[in-house]
Amino acid sequence: MKTLCNVRFLFLVLLTQFLMHGCVLFSISKKEQGFSLGQKQVKLPDSPKELLKLAGKKADTGLNSDARIVLKAVHKARKYGASGPKSDILELKALSWLALYGRNNEKHDAARRAYKIAELFMRKNPKKVQGYYYTAINLGLLVQSDPSEGISRLPDIIFALKKAVELDETFFHAAPRRALGAVFLKAPSYPSGPGDLDAALENLEKAVALAPRWPENWLYLAEAKLEDDSLKDAVHCAKQVLFFARDMIGEAASVWRSKARSLLRRIREKLHRSREFGL
Repeated sequence: MKTLCNVRFLFLVLLTQFLMHGCVLFSISKKEQGFSLGQKQVKLPDSPKELLKLAGKKADTGLNSDARIVLKAVHKARKYGASGPKSDILELKALSWLALYGRNNEKHDAARRAYKIAELFMRKNPKKVQGYYYTAINLGLLVQSDPSEGISRLPDIIFALKKAVELDETFFHAAPRRALGAVFLKAPSYPSGPGDLDAALENLEKAVALAPRWPENWLYLAEAKLEDDSLKDAVHCAKQVLFFARDMIGEAASVWRSKARSLLRRIREKLHRSREFGL
């Protein structure tokens, strides 16, 4: 039972990432070509080039509303003849972000669509990191409701993430290293699974070294340090999350700050208990 709970938690973590999305694909009618974002009316351009340019600007903001704009812009660009890896990558980023941070009624559909697109992209573009990374992330999200299937798919997830590391470990703020470290940290350990604290620490320390200003890298490293009973290091890492996320906007940054504060409370409780019992 403990193993099944660990696997379920692994996939919830696997992607409180990173890397990224959940949304129902919109059918674009003439009436929908301009749409409201709060009080601001956003008008989609008519040129495929300008549509993809807009999508590119919105893809990395960390806002769910912008991820939805990306999907609309890419869909409209394809109606006007746009194709190729660029539009696929933009769609993958937006869907993956919403699969992690979107509305509850969007997440599963976004992960399903992203996984399907990522697998096809991976086969067509075997030397591009995005296919492997987004395949791993969205597969993890899809199997989180079925722990028994999750255990059987862990080798596939780890393989895809290792391939992503091999192709470009710096992608999206060291996301391949970060995700691989998270899997090793949260997966059941031997003999039930591939969990490995040393491997988790190695990958997460590399993620921090590659992208030291990205809060999520520090967050996972803080969790690994806590698991390793390196409590002072864990406090430092959690404080780094709060420092680098202090001025960030969007749903993900809010989640990271909340998790860092919760982690600091856990660390301090553990420090108090260790002092109380003279450990």
